[in-house]
Amino acid sequence: MSLVKRYRESRTRQVELPSVLSDGTHPVFTIRKIPRDSVLKIAEILGLTGMENPEVMEGALKTQLSSPEYRKRMVELMNEILIDCVVEPKLGREAGEDTLSVSELDFADQIKLFREILSFSGVSLEAEERRNL
Repeated sequence: MSLVKRYRESRTRQVELPSVLSDGTHPVFTIRKIPRDSVLKIAEILGLTGMENPEVMEGALKTQLSSPEYRKRMVELMNEILIDCVVEPKLGREAGEDTLSVSELDFADQIKLFREILSFSGVSLEAEERRNL
């Protein structure tokens, strides 16, 4: 196996979703870590643009996450992360022959994927706690 293929495989993970398909099985999606360009989109959605110092951005993010306006942006934020980080099947804003729209996914599946992506990318609360030990 080539280094390129091994590298790509090490950046993805299989996630079994809670929903059940017509044959009784659970769908398994492939996710990847949050890429740099997605981090920039997330910062823009949260109004954190123009902050080059990671410590300043982290402090602003914590403030933003506790604001009521953040809840309104959560759907947009989740959609961006899901579209950017679900590798298989392809997700998009609109459904297509080979593309599921995010809105087609059960809410429980969206939450499971979102949490798994954050955890895999090292930005979940659990990951932060592990880093601060």
